[in-house]
Amino acid sequence: MFAPLVSLVCYGSFGFAMVGAPLWGLGMGVHESGTQAALAHRVSSQRRASAYRLFTTGNGIAWFAGSVVIGALYQWPIATMAAFCLACQFAALPLFTRVAGPGASAAR
Repeated sequence: MFAPLVSLVCYGSFGFAMVGAPLWGLGMGVHESGTQAALAHRVSSQRRASAYRLFTTGNGIAWFAGSVVIGALYQWPIATMAAFCLACQFAALPLFTRVAGPGASAAR
């Protein structure tokens, strides 16, 4: 979802940046509010702030680490970078199914 928006901002044209930047902000807002809503259903209200903080920290660290690896992969063919991104997505599936599966909701 974010890659096309980044290309709009970084394309080199002021017009593309003026379209891409708000779309990037919209995408980030949807992502942030969606993850907070999902966490709210899975964590008790007493632990919600800690859960938000822990999730945001983990997400930021993972985003940074992935960006570093993708940056290092720029010296290789684009297929290598795409394969890394796909591998990360598939590696996340077991965690996602465990967290989002039946009975995953915590007591409120």
